[in-house]
Amino acid sequence: MGVFDGQNNLGFRPVARAAAMAVGTALAAVVLVGCADNKSVGKVPPPTLSYKPVSPGPLTQVPTQYGSVPSTYTPTPRQPAYTAPKLNANGIPRDWIPSRPAAGWLYIVIHHSASEKGSEESINREHIRGRGWAMVGYHFVVGNGTFTPNGTVEPTPRWSDQLVGAHTHTPDNEYNKRGIGVCLVGNFDKTRPSAQQLQATSRLVAYLMKTYHIPASRVIGHRQAKPTDCPGNNFPLAQLKSMATQQLADAGIVIPDSPLMASTDTGTDMLTGTDPAETPVGIDADTELLHDTEIPVASKP
Repeated sequence: MGVFDGQNNLGFRPVARAAAMAVGTALAAVVLVGCADNKSVGKVPPPTLSYKPVSPGPLTQVPTQYGSVPSTYTPTPRQPAYTAPKLNANGIPRDWIPSRPAAGWLYIVIHHSASEKGSEESINREHIRGRGWAMVGYHFVVGNGTFTPNGTVEPTPRWSDQLVGAHTHTPDNEYNKRGIGVCLVGNFDKTRPSAQQLQATSRLVAYLMKTYHIPASRVIGHRQAKPTDCPGNNFPLAQLKSMATQQLADAGIVIPDSPLMASTDTGTDMLTGTDPAETPVGIDADTELLHDTEIPVASKP
């Protein structure tokens, strides 16, 4: 046994040392015996292991300190699979052709949504919920790749039914009554329209110019009809008009710049064929046609 020797060391007395030596000798004898008998021992069977799989318990929720999702988080919607529009014999998307007789359109008015994201559906929802209208105020919406594929042209019910617009109110309401409202998704005070948007919009504008004999001088931005920033300081209106005009020229089509004819109002709305007292379906003359001030549209689909 270890004994304190008064010098902060552990020492052993002679008796204890002798006892330790005796124990060591006995252990050595046991080891030698074991090694000598090793030849007589048969083959040792392999050990039997008992294994029982443990079923996993419920997943533990990650503590909030490792990154909780804020209550205001809105997941980005998945972009729908693109389906090419059906074309007629002339290569024009069928949904560009209205289901009712064409109205007397004189202008094409270009807008931006003033939002980073959007689609015909989201703008329609905002105009219904936010402004109390019956439907979206534009005739066409051109996507920017957020809620619809980049450059997708979406006609609205106003176009298919040839209803007056709710996009450019003026005292005489000329541009709502006789202007085709085309809205590109995006805020072009902060950025520019994508190449896909410009290409798709120029093709649409060229088609509308040809079909309704609208010269380039009457393809205007919202800001040219009333005080507003729309369609944004970065919108290349001159480039858009040039692209559309060039497409027509390549097809051998020239739209002459003709003066506007004086209105011959006989008591019937020349755009819808209805009496002004009979408000067309989906039009609220006291709201939609009087409250088209620029408001950023919803950023959700």
